[in-house]
Amino acid sequence: AHLRRGAMSDLSLQFAPRQTSTDRQPGHRNSVMGEHANCRHGRQASLRGRLQRKDANMRVRSKAGLAAAVLTAVLLSAPGSGAQAPQQPGAPTYDELVARAKTGDANVDYLALRNAYAESPHYDPYGSKLGELQSEMFEAYRREDCSAVIAKAESIVVVNFVHLDAHLLAGLCDGKLGNEAAMRSERQIARGLIDSILQSGDGKSEGTAFVVIEVAEEYSLLRALGLRPSNQALIHAQGHSYDRFDTQSNGTGQEVVVFFNVDRPLAVLERELRPEKK
Repeated sequence: AHLRRGAMSDLSLQFAPRQTSTDRQPGHRNSVMGEHANCRHGRQASLRGRLQRKDANMRVRSKAGLAAAVLTAVLLSAPGSGAQAPQQPGAPTYDELVARAKTGDANVDYLALRNAYAESPHYDPYGSKLGELQSEMFEAYRREDCSAVIAKAESIVVVNFVHLDAHLLAGLCDGKLGNEAAMRSERQIARGLIDSILQSGDGKSEGTAFVVIEVAEEYSLLRALGLRPSNQALIHAQGHSYDRFDTQSNGTGQEVVVFFNVDRPLAVLERELRPEKK
């Protein structure tokens, strides 16, 4: 409830340009990709090189005080629900759901949309196809070049419509440029994507982990919760794989452990590392 009422309007400060080099956070997403690859088959240099490219997405600042409002509503109370199921036969296709979301349909099932993306040919759970374009989008936002941000975001969502940060930044820039209708549309989509992740679990344990379909969702959600990651570990338990994040609340300094179910991204990595198993 707190996220729906307030967090979306506060996200502009979470993407604020850095003032000094001391603001930068560690390259946790890079370490996630490297650890996933190492865990599976160690030293496939070419794949690791592709997965460990620099990611400007992680060099952002979070708004102090946001976590106090959000953690109570989410991390302390939300029920867990296990891993997300594959798209069911006869369900709306990815393109159909995207078309509905673009029209502002308030009844779009964003969990179904994310699952449909994960079943599509565009699925890229480690962001290797969009890394450069995404970095350019964040850099344009730091330069306060909102026209460039929107253009980059539009290019990203053509390939990956469920790219949360593209919708968030486009919405922020539409607001700055006075494009009210576009801003509302982007905020509605971003809110739907965030809510679909929050509804998958409470993040407090492996069994109630937030279920993600791509690595970027982990960091987008941590920012939305006002949490700064300090350490990450890949865990295998009861036939599933989890990223365990040690984080700290930007608002209170409280240390919070958050779990993400990463079965789906790892399955793709496994197929890339061992194509004979496809």
